[in-house]
Amino acid sequence: MIVREARRLIRFTHEYSDRKVTLDTWRIDSYDGQPESREGQALRWMKPSALTGLDVLPTVVPAVAALILPAHYVFTPLDATADFLLAGLDNLPRGALLRLRQPALNDADYARLAGRLAAPCRSRGIGLMLDRAPGLVTELGVAGWHVTEARLGMLEAGPSRPHGWIAASVHGADALVRAGSAGADFAVLGPIRETTTHPGTVGIGWAGFERIIDVSTMPVYAIGGLGPGQLYEAQSRGAQGIAGIRAYWSGSASSGDSGASVFSSGSA
Repeated sequence: MIVREARRLIRFTHEYSDRKVTLDTWRIDSYDGQPESREGQALRWMKPSALTGLDVLPTVVPAVAALILPAHYVFTPLDATADFLLAGLDNLPRGALLRLRQPALNDADYARLAGRLAAPCRSRGIGLMLDRAPGLVTELGVAGWHVTEARLGMLEAGPSRPHGWIAASVHGADALVRAGSAGADFAVLGPIRETTTHPGTVGIGWAGFERIIDVSTMPVYAIGGLGPGQLYEAQSRGAQGIAGIRAYWSGSASSGDSGASVFSSGSA
């Protein structure tokens, strides 16, 4: 088989009792010929979603997550109304995750808004992520639960794991390791650049991002002053994809995962 087009999927290190193994997995999008086993292993084609039902080694789990997770993780604007969010769903990238981030709402209003968004998101193939009580995730049957770095203790305390994905926002290597140890499936790391929502906060830059994710054993999204136009660069730096706010709500998104997606305004 000759590989024509490929990109790094995820790279991480796993420590066994007697050795340390670095797994460097790649996603191949174009090739000639047929895959062949180099060591006599059995091969078969499977959909990524079907891999979750297999009895696999722990080292395979992060690679499966990276195959299934989308390239875009969209956050809602802090002051967005329900009508604004519902009207903008059709402009989001197909298959994206959407975090309902509304810290000003009380729990009851947040639950009502989540209930209004659940079915429209599901019908559009958008995975809704909630960041309040984990039980609400299971109740509404949405994509998963998101915790901030300040609330990592909730994850470490071992509450009943809700249905779906568990994500964590982190700002450094120590928190990234904590999140992975506590059972997060993926993380959001940043800011890469200074943003309008956090003026004066110095970004870690791409070099800092690459250095920090070197300790990760799960997929990591890059956030902070980014938009879909930086997807190619983010993935070339080892990111699962881009997480962002304003760039995703300012125009019409491409329906695919291509880094060539262009929006009508810059990211923040």
